[in-house]
Amino acid sequence: MSAGATVFVRTRERSLRLCLVALAFCVLGVALVSTGAQTGWLSLVAAPFALFFGFQLLRPPRLDVDDEGFSASGGFGRRQRFEYGHCGEFQVFRVPGGRGSEAIAFDWGLRPGGWAADSTRRRYGFSETLMNPYGSPTQEIVDELNTRRAAARAR
Repeated sequence: MSAGATVFVRTRERSLRLCLVALAFCVLGVALVSTGAQTGWLSLVAAPFALFFGFQLLRPPRLDVDDEGFSASGGFGRRQRFEYGHCGEFQVFRVPGGRGSEAIAFDWGLRPGGWAADSTRRRYGFSETLMNPYGSPTQEIVDELNTRRAAARAR
């Protein structure tokens, strides 16, 4: 029995707000440089952020969840597919020093080994994290993933 696909995606309004803030810093930098201010060029550092958030207006971050697994895509990143058969339990991970930032954490059996993956697995008990730029509460996404994972394993 298929429950259908669930899609979590960042709203374009949020990306637009972030893009406008970065553009405002760019305009401020150009204005300061044109008046001869020595530090105006520092505001131009915001230009790459404006481009980044502008690109996310066209391709916002998205998480496609179905009965077999899930795919994370959007922004500059490539699409990455995870099958439930290779995933451990999903949990909310509060990012240390992240001022309340949360991520979706899980152990992925197909993760290439190496120092970073092994160190993360030993320290936190998982090997993968997905940040949550999707606009939905992290716990809601984790609950959906765990429900789908349990159903996939029961088949």
